[in-house]
Amino acid sequence: IVIDNNYDWSLILETLKNPEVFEINRIKPHSDHDFYTNEGKLRQCLNGQWDFFYSENLESRPEDFYKENYDLGKFNKITVPGHIELQGYGKPQYVNTQYPWEGKEQLIPPAIPKKIPVGSYVKFFDVEPSLLGKETFISFQGVETAFFVWLNGKFVGYSEDSFTPAEFNITKFLKKNENKLAVEVYRYSTASWL
Repeated sequence: IVIDNNYDWSLILETLKNPEVFEINRIKPHSDHDFYTNEGKLRQCLNGQWDFFYSENLESRPEDFYKENYDLGKFNKITVPGHIELQGYGKPQYVNTQYPWEGKEQLIPPAIPKKIPVGSYVKFFDVEPSLLGKETFISFQGVETAFFVWLNGKFVGYSEDSFTPAEFNITKFLKKNENKLAVEVYRYSTASWL
């Protein structure tokens, strides 16, 4: 599925509930070799401190946080990469013989829990000089369990599958300076059944 417009709330919810949609605009898997030029490495790391807002459920998430003029005054800081539960948000979960919602909700696949914690992340960055004018991709090395990505207020893509990389082409959304990367992470989706 390829979508070039902004994603609204009803489409987000339907995407999370649809087992046939596990990616939107995601690049197909490929070799992960690094490339270099005479100017330097063709890679920019966005790890570090991000702005972050934790929502206990879908209704309390900051819906418009990805927009360029959104006030992040209520956001905190969080270290990326990192587990939100180990940084004071939500509760850690580890289950290997049952689903995390068993005993709380009675669900039949592909239904998802009514209470879905959401992490809203924002990172501002300038493009490194060695990357200017080149086709550019963003790579997420592991996000649990589903996430949407926006760059400078424009919808970039969606992905499920916590333990494999997800990459998106961001060339057409990228500016030289003051890029706003927004990532909305959902703890549960239809992929949670896998």
